[in-house]
Parts: sequence; structure tokens; C-alpha cells
Amino acid sequence: MIMEETYMFQDLRECAHAAVRCLEENREALLALSSLVQKAQPSSIVLAARGTSLHAAAFAKYLFEEFVGLPTAIAEPSVVTKYAGKLDLSHSLVIGISQSGEGLDVCGIAARGRDCGGIAAAITNSASSRLASLSQICLDCCSGEEKSVSATKSFASQLSLVLAVAAHLSQNDSLFSLLAHAEDIFSDGLNLTGAAAALAERFSSMTDCVVLARGNSYPIAQEWALKCQETCAVRAHAFPGSNFLHGPIAMVDPSVPALLLAFDRSTNDDMVQLIDRMEAVGAPILLVTNRQELAARQPSHILLPDRCEGLWGALAAVPVIQSFCCALSLSKGLNPDSPAGLNKVTVTK
Repeated sequence: MIMEETYMFQDLRECAHAAVRCLEENREALLALSSLVQKAQPSSIVLAARGTSLHAAAFAKYLFEEFVGLPTAIAEPSVVTKYAGKLDLSHSLVIGISQSGEGLDVCGIAARGRDCGGIAAAITNSASSRLASLSQICLDCCSGEEKSVSATKSFASQLSLVLAVAAHLSQNDSLFSLLAHAEDIFSDGLNLTGAAAALAERFSSMTDCVVLARGNSYPIAQEWALKCQETCAVRAHAFPGSNFLHGPIAMVDPSVPALLLAFDRSTNDDMVQLIDRMEAVGAPILLVTNRQELAARQPSHILLPDRCEGLWGALAAVPVIQSFCCALSLSKGLNPDSPAGLNKVTVTK
């Protein structure tokens, strides 16, 4: 099997169109959610998600705290579903994020938010799902069917929708500008899927790795690690660069590659420090960056266009990391469409 024949690759190739479609189809719902928030004036935002959707929630947390200015928490759903915790969500905007919309734990947080008198919203790829029915506002990912078990284009849509929510709640012009360029952003990454696949061959013997980033790029690093785990059976561990220096760096040696994301002026100095440390211990490095001077230092790199700075770079990197893992899975003799022990819809309580 070649990469282009996999469902995973065929799905991820649709991410730019899926992102544009979900933004167009949710215009009214986004305005309705903004109106509800303006009237209710919630004092916090609470997110609930699992798996890949949890990384979209982590991305949302950065956006909401930076641009909307509201403290944002990612809920532990078992507090409600297993321990009957009495969370007071009456003054919260509660957003459940789920590809299928059927996870009972995520639905439990949404239901608690609604029953408390808070605002309950859903981001899901199934507008007829349980999560959608529990929410006052449903934002549909509009991604269509994903034939591969691993989420790809639906993740791009989730990221686009949380960006759109942040833009509407903050009325920030820079965020609206990013939304207007959604197709260009993801296309920047799609144009590099071949380069990512070629590099995967160099790492075909990898069994362990660390994935490092800082700031709003870190949720993308978390997703990269998850894709390495589920499609490639690689023991991948994601760390924010700041935490990595406080202990986990001890696990790195010449047998443990470091996969790094660096396309944010606010955090690039920290990533350079990490690169220096990885080089000092002889760890193989794969760098995804938009900075030519950083790429020039690494034999294994994927160079994004200059304009892929900050949030633009984080979104553009999504199809890059997905295609890398798709190709890496194949290079290991695995099938990225059918990871061992996984189903498309995982229902947890």
C-alpha cells in the first residue's frame, strides 16, 4: 500500500475544504452563541473532550484565555460521571468537543452545564448526536465521513471552529483575518505532505520519541504524539518545552528522537534552547518550522512558508504531522487506517 491509497491520507487531503465549509455553514450558529454569551456574561469557560478532541480543547484554552480573557478549564468528566460531583457551572460557557458526539462523559459535562443554567454548546461532526441534543448551540464540523479510524479533517474543523468562537467572543481582527485565510492556511501544510512522507523513512526504526513545543503550538505537539502512538505504535510523549527541562529531558539519548515545532516568535528562543540541548545529547531531531535559519541547522526538517507564523503555523502544521505519521505507519509495515485495538467511535463514561 502507498500513502495516497490510505483512507487516512485521503481524509486529511480534504482538511482545507472541510475547514472552509464548517466556517461557512456555522455563521448563524456562531452569531447565536456570541449573542448568548453577551447576554449571560459568563465568568469562565469549561471545555470537555477526549482523544484528538482534547487537543482541540487545549488549543481553545490558549485562544480563550489570550483573546477572550476568560479563565478556561478543561473538565475532568469523571468528576460528574463517576463521582457525582456537583460542579457549579451556572456562570460558565460549557463547550463539549467530540467528533462523534456520543461520549457519555463529555455529554455528562454538557448536561451539567445546561442543567445548572450555564450556556451549553457542542462542537461535533454529528449534528444528530447525543451531545448536540444536550446543547443550546451546536457547531457542526461539516467534515463528512472519515473512513480512517484516526481523526484528521475533523480535527482541522474543530480547530477552525474554536478559532471562530474566540474571534466572535473577542471581536479580534487578527483572528477574523485568520478565518478568512483558512483554506490558504491548511493548504500551506498540505503542500508539504510529500516532504513529510519522505522524512518518515528516516525515522522508520523509531520506537520511542519526545514531541516538543511551547505555547499555542503545544496542543499540535500533543496531537502529533497521539498520532505516533495510535498509527505507528511508537511510544511518543508530548511535553511543553518549559516542563521538559524540569525532569523529562533525562529520558533523551541518541536512541530517542525529538520531534519539535517552532514557528512562534513568542516562544522560538525557548525552542532554540531545546534544540541545543537535544544536539548536546545526540538525539536525532526532526524540526517543523517556518524559520530558514533554524531549518538550516537540521538535516531533518520541514520548512513551512514564512507566513506560517504563530497560529497560522500551528494550523498549517496539522496536515504535515498527520501525513508524517501516515507514512511512518506504512514504513513500519502497519495499516494507519486500522490501528490495533481502536474503533472510530469510542464511548467512555
